[in-house]
Order: sequence, then structure tokens, then C-alpha cells
Amino acid sequence: MQSPIQQQLQHQFQSPPPPRMKSSTPVQNQMLIQQPPTQSQTPPQPQHRRLQPTPTPPPPPQQQPAPEPVQEVQEPPPIPVPEPEPEPEPEPEPEPAPAPILDVPVDEPPLPPAIQEPINFVNPLDIFNAPPPPPLPPLPMGDPKSWGKKEPDPEPVEDSITVKPSEPTISVKSSPVQESITVHTAVKPEMKPEIKQEPKYEPVRIKSSPHSSVTNSPALSTKSPSITKRSPAPKPRVNTIPIMVAIAEECLEKARSSVHDVAMSLDPEKVDEYQKLIATSLSCLEAVMQNNKLAPREEARLRMRYAAILHEETENLMEAETALGKGISLCDKYLMLKVLFQRNHKAALKAVDGHISDCEAFKHVQWYYAFRLLKSTFYMAMGSASDAAALENIRAVQNVATSRGDNAMTVFASILEGLALLKTSKDSNIERVQSCIAQVAKFQFDPTVKIMQLEMLTLVLDFASSLYRQSPDTTAQKLRLLQQKLDACEEWNNVKADFLIPVKKQPSNTRPVSEETSGIIRLAGEGDGDVDFIVMSFMTKVELRSLVFTFSGLANMHKPSSQGRRSTEFWLEGAKILDTWDSSTSGIPYGPSVSLSTAIRQRSWRTEAQAYLNVLLGLLAASHCQWGKVKQFMEKLETLITPSTQLTIGLLSTYLTGVYHQGTGNLEAALAIFLEGRFDIAQTSGGSKAGQQEIALLAGLNRLWIMQHPSCRNDYQTHELIEQLQPFCSNHWNIDLRTAWHNVVAALETDPPQQLNQQKQHIQAAMSGSKVTNNILGAAVTLCIMRSRFFENVIGEQALKSARAASKQAQRSGNMLWQSVADGMLAQSYEVQGHRDESIQEWEKATREAKDAFAGSW
Repeated sequence: MQSPIQQQLQHQFQSPPPPRMKSSTPVQNQMLIQQPPTQSQTPPQPQHRRLQPTPTPPPPPQQQPAPEPVQEVQEPPPIPVPEPEPEPEPEPEPEPAPAPILDVPVDEPPLPPAIQEPINFVNPLDIFNAPPPPPLPPLPMGDPKSWGKKEPDPEPVEDSITVKPSEPTISVKSSPVQESITVHTAVKPEMKPEIKQEPKYEPVRIKSSPHSSVTNSPALSTKSPSITKRSPAPKPRVNTIPIMVAIAEECLEKARSSVHDVAMSLDPEKVDEYQKLIATSLSCLEAVMQNNKLAPREEARLRMRYAAILHEETENLMEAETALGKGISLCDKYLMLKVLFQRNHKAALKAVDGHISDCEAFKHVQWYYAFRLLKSTFYMAMGSASDAAALENIRAVQNVATSRGDNAMTVFASILEGLALLKTSKDSNIERVQSCIAQVAKFQFDPTVKIMQLEMLTLVLDFASSLYRQSPDTTAQKLRLLQQKLDACEEWNNVKADFLIPVKKQPSNTRPVSEETSGIIRLAGEGDGDVDFIVMSFMTKVELRSLVFTFSGLANMHKPSSQGRRSTEFWLEGAKILDTWDSSTSGIPYGPSVSLSTAIRQRSWRTEAQAYLNVLLGLLAASHCQWGKVKQFMEKLETLITPSTQLTIGLLSTYLTGVYHQGTGNLEAALAIFLEGRFDIAQTSGGSKAGQQEIALLAGLNRLWIMQHPSCRNDYQTHELIEQLQPFCSNHWNIDLRTAWHNVVAALETDPPQQLNQQKQHIQAAMSGSKVTNNILGAAVTLCIMRSRFFENVIGEQALKSARAASKQAQRSGNMLWQSVADGMLAQSYEVQGHRDESIQEWEKATREAKDAFAGSW
């Protein structure tokens, strides 16, 4: 059986009430049926409840006398209800009444009395005589029939709305009509729980009313303590994308700020901390890229950043390619080629050709330059076999730059071509290098070419070319220009490692250059004109200064002993700069932001340069028979040479060890070193292995010297080695190497012996080479060999002049061993000539010099 409330709700949704009447509760209906003569005041009260929440509440009206049933119900007024609970507690307890009154309607089926509702008429005067009712539910506020009344009571309305708009339980609170009617009706205790079940139906009435809006009612005030300010709409989620990107950049910046210190020490804890920061940065970027709310350009930028970090800091090349495959910019393609080249050289070269063709078709000249230079870099990294292809790409850049009037790019391409040609060992290349320098000189008055780094590169190329041609006077002049220019470039920061090459913009509707491409091609700033800039990497000013000190020592190496010490001073100063680099920059971020692998490569370059300077210092000390110093430099080289060191530097270090053993008399140990497989002479020379080839040739010459000693004499191996060395040494481009070859062959004693004419030719060629390069030590060795070959035990003024010339040249060289040899020959010549006093004096001097030459060997 349905309860009275359910029956009434069903009736309300099936048959709406008349325009002037409000639907009554089941208790009201029962009272209307049983007591029509006496309940004339009961129906108007619901009408009065709908009049309270009018839009403009007037002052509260005076209490008018009301019928006794209503006065008995008004125990505590519902005004002071500040609690936020939605429970309708102000309802008074109904007085007991005769039970049979309510038994009849409760047991009946769906009421026919609901049809009798229109029969009940209300006296309008009773409405105004009714007392103020208890609190109103929110529902009557939306009744359009109550909007025309003008007698609301503001105080009960403010306090009757005692709940949040989102809680529907108050809207089904027992109406005041029910409360007033229950004074004269007997309600069973079971009826109260049934009335509390009304909340689950009242929200339907609220939603069905188009005019009910509690929040828009002017009767509500946010100052009321019973109103909670809370928006019914759900709050939007916080956009975490900028936060995650900021965290990623902060972690990356913190890691990069200490990258040089980590590269110096390679301490496991520091490396682990660095890798944690990088991993956190990558995780944040990866989480951001998984968000589907990113704009396409922003997503492409983040993907490129993510892939760049993967490429620089990790070995996840496939993941980097996957991230870059979804990019949309040319920067992605540029970085993709770098990633692809580490995995597959041929695939990278094929891909870069496609991008170059696209740039030519779309006339993206800036990117054409970038991809061409990148391709030439790939070829240079592949070894000497690809030098021709690298030069071809550099010349292609030069041709396009010349046709467009990009003079700075033309100069840069010419410098690159000259430096690439210096790597090879072909005689004709030096003339082509001079042509490149002449091409650069054509633009020396162009203001767009006035770039400090380009000027320094031009002077370095010019000096290296002069050093290559071994012209002492010209080399000294070029060196002075280089030193003056380096001292004058005060605007060049000590740690700045890049420079910009201006390129004219190509008229186009597209934008191939933007802020995202600033790592490769940078937009012009205000006042730069209609150009873009290609970003090029370069060494820092401090590193270049150490390189200039190395050049200075090489240029002054062949000067007399009075000035020869300057070479040692230059090299020591250059080594000091590199040696103190770590301690002077520890804890100080410098230079551009680089990855840990790049920082390790930079430090590796400085370490190799330091090792090279120590090798030069050791060889120079060996030429002066300072074996104690040679030993010190060898010990230092042991800490600098690692398995990852360049092969040429390692070969030089090993060669110095062999020279030390040979100079101190340990010929067997020296011969064992020079017979190692890394000193094997390649049948073909060229490319980046040219330096290794020269070292192998020097080791072969040392073997010829050693095998002249009776303990190591081997004529068969001597003849075989001569035949192996002759094709490379007799016409070698390096004059000093040719001089050493002629000296050694002229001094050899073979079986069968050499012809006298051959010995004269070798001695003459050696003397000519020493004069060209001002090689004083080489000339002293040549004169000693000539004295030994042609004037041994010869009486005459010519023999004495030869011995005196050899002694004088040996004194100028500063080599104690060859001074001892020359003075011993002079003593013998004096003895043959009958000058016994001079002979004894020279012999004592030679003995003393021999002791000094081997003083540090034990």
C-alpha cells in the first residue's frame, strides 16, 4: 500500500492544482475532508508561505492575531538557525489527538479526496490575518503564483534558507501548513519517519521548476553566517605543463652549471648526481609530451628539446629518432641527421642529400649552408678517405656564397678549405692553401667580414702555412701579427666559444628561421639589417692563447742556443695555462651550456694539448742532452696519456721514451720500442694519418742509427730498412725530415760500402736543407759526418777547417753530446797536424762535455 506522501506526490505530477490553490499534504487533505466548517484558516497558510520569498522583501509586518491553533504551534520561531545542518528541526511536536481521525485516510487507497481539492475556497482576508509562518523551503520561492504578492516577511525568509544550495534536504522540509494543521489532528508516531522520506522526491520538483533559483534570490546575503560561498561549478584542473617544463629546464640548468667540474673529476657521486638531474629533466619533458592539449608548434619545440638532450646526454639514439620523427621544423631534421650519423654513416649522408635538395628547391639558403657544412663535417669525421668529398661540399658553400654576396660565408669556406688541405701531405696542397689565403685577403676591407674569430682563423692559417713551408723569416713575421691580434682583441671574452656569420635573407613567404632555430641559425636583432646569422662553434680565447704559445715555440725552435730557450719558455707557458685550467675554473660556470659528453671532449682536447706540449718539451730537452728533464716529462705523460688519447699523441709519447733509452745508452730497449707494430711504415700516406706516418719514419731513422752499434749490427735489416724508407724520405715535403734522412744515410757503414759520390750527394743535400730552415743542430751533425767521412786522418788546412767548423756549429746548437763529438774530432785533427797542446785541451773539453751529456742518464 502506498503511503499518503507517495499518493500525494503521484497526484501532484498527474493532476496540477488550480491556479489559486497550492497542493496540500495528505494531512491537509484529510483535515479538509473531515472538518470543512472549522478549518477555514488552515488552507491560506500555504498561500502565505509562497508570498514570503518575493524579490524585494519589505520590512517585517506586525504580528496580527491569528486563530488559536496557529498560536499554539509557534513555540520557538525558526529565526535563529545559523547551523549549516540541513535537518528541519524547528518543527514543533504535534499534540496528541484522537487516533481514529487519522486511521481512516491512512488505510484508504489512492484518495478520491484529491478530486475534491477545487471545492475548498479560501477567504482572501484570512491570508492577511495569518501569523508569520515558520521557515520556508527553497521550493516555494520559484512558484510563479506567489510573485505578485507584496507582503513578504524578510526575517523568516533569511533564516528559513539555512542550507547550502547543493543540499536538497532542506527543500523537502515539512511545510508550515502541516505544522499548523497537526495541532488539531492526532498524528501517529509512525507518520514522522514517513515525512522524513520526502527529501528523495523533492529534488525532482526543484529541477522541474524553471524559476527556482536560490542563489539569484535578492533575499539571500553572503554576509549571513548560514551561507557558504562555494561555486556549484567544478573547479578547472591546474595546468601543469608550464610547471613541468620549468622544472625540466631548472634541473638541466643546474646540471649544466656544474658540468665542467664533473668532467674534471669524474667522481662517481658527482656523475650520479648529474645523471639524476638529467633523468629528472627528461622525465618532466616526457610527461609534458604525453599531454594532448599542446599546440603543434609547442609540441614540436618540446620534442626537439627532448631529443637534443637524449642525443647529447644519453645513448638512446632510437628514442631520439622517434621523438624527432614527429617534429615539424628544420631544426628537427638537422638534429635527426646528427643522431642518425652516430648510428649509420651512409644513412645520414643519404638523408642530408635529400634535405639539401629540398633547401635548394624552396630557396632556404641559410639552411642550405647549414646542411652543406654539416655534411662536410660528417665526411671529415669519417677519415682521410673522405677528405675529397668534404672539400667538395665546402666549395659548394663557397660558390653559392660568392654568387649571393655573402662575403663572410665565402671567407669562412675558404678558411675551412685551407685548414682541410693542411691535413694532407701532398706537396701541391701548400699552393692551394696559399690560394685560399689570397681569396680571404680580397675581402679584408669589407665591414661584414670584420669578425674577430674569422680574422684569428685567417692568421692561424697563414702562420701554419708558413710553418709548413719552413720559411723562418716569413714565419716569424706571421707569428708577430698573430700575437698582436690576440693581444688586441679585448672584446673577445676568454670563455666565449662561438661566433656568428651574417647571411643575407632570402625573400620568402615562409619563415625558415625563428627563435626555435637559434642554436643553428639565429634571427637578426635590431640594427643588424636584413640578415640572419649562422652560429659557428670555436675554441675559447684562453685555449687559442695556449695554441699560439705552442706555435711560438715551434717557430723559435731552430734558433741558436742563446735564443733557443725561448721555445722552452713558450711551451712551458702554454702548458701552464692548460694545467691550471681546472683549478682556475673549478666551481665557476663558464662558456655556453654544453652536455657532459661535450665537456668531457673539451677537457680531453685540453689534456691532449697538454700532453703534446710535454712531448715537445721532452724532445727539446733530449736535443740538449738534459735526460733528467726528459725523465720528468715522461713521468708526467704517463698521467696524461689514456687509451682514448689520439693515436698521434700516443705515438709521440712512445717515441720520446725510445729516444730517452737511446740517448742514455740502453740501445736494446730503444730498439724494442722502435720495432713495435704501431711504428710500421704504411705503404701509402695521406689524410689524417700523415702525422703518424712522419713519426714512423723518424722511428725508422733511429733504428738505422742504433743498428750501427756493434751490439746491434745487422747489415741485412739495414739494407732492407733503407729500401723501405727511401721512397718516403728522399722527396718528403718536410725539409727537416729530408735533412735527417740524408744525414743518417751519409753516416751509415754498410757491407758493401756506399759509393763516395752517393755520400757526397747526401751530405750536400743535408747541408742545403739545414741552411733553408736555419737548423743549427742539423748543420752541426752534417759537418761532423763530413769531417768523419772525408777528413779522417787527413793532413792539411782543409781538414782542420772542417773540424773547426763542426765544433763551432755544435757549440751554437747547445747539444752537449754533439759538442763532445765535434771537439773530439778537432782534438784528433790537432794531433794529426802536430798541435799537441791544442789537442790535449780540446780532448779534455770533449771528455768534460761527454760527462755532462750523460750526467742525467743515471
